[in-house]
Amino acid sequence: MTSIKLIDGTFTPEEAENVLLKLLDSKIKFHALESFSSQIRGGEENQHSKQRVAELVDATESVRELVKQAKERNLKFSIQSNISIELL
Repeated sequence: MTSIKLIDGTFTPEEAENVLLKLLDSKIKFHALESFSSQIRGGEENQHSKQRVAELVDATESVRELVKQAKERNLKFSIQSNISIELL
């Protein structure tokens, strides 16, 4: 198994918003394209991708709310994100 440190640091609300929303947006676009491609190829949406889009949209709203709170309280973000990769 390989582990990659994707995000590790302290961020202003604006920096955190930029990093996190771009990451979430990229994943939303990936799953939307997967679902669309599945629909074109087989006539059915990819249900996993459809569910992930909904979850990621919710996560986007959560990030926006956290950023709002951090700005109001003049706080920073500590963000760590690791990705574990395993060949199957």
